[in-house]
Amino acid sequence: KSISTDIRLKKKTLPVVYLLEKARGAASAHLLEIYQKDLLDNEDVHFVLDLMNSLDAHGHAREVSRKFLKQALAELDRISLSTAAREELQAVATFLLERES
Repeated sequence: KSISTDIRLKKKTLPVVYLLEKARGAASAHLLEIYQKDLLDNEDVHFVLDLMNSLDAHGHAREVSRKFLKQALAELDRISLSTAAREELQAVATFLLERES
């Protein structure tokens, strides 16, 4: 699944929510117009992608993801697990974060 597909389907992913929060002026107004449409065209998708790049929405999403990973790993340290189970959960969590980066 690509980012463009998520945009076209108007999914409220973390980068899109970030844009809705951080975009200002004409960019904000146009973004709201786009997300009120029934169907998005290629120009709409490109506008959203360009705005994501200019506001570093993906960087923000990675930062938030790393924060939650750190919290999740800290929680693993608080519970009673076998070493193998803990290492497997840590590996899966880290893999999921790296896969999305």
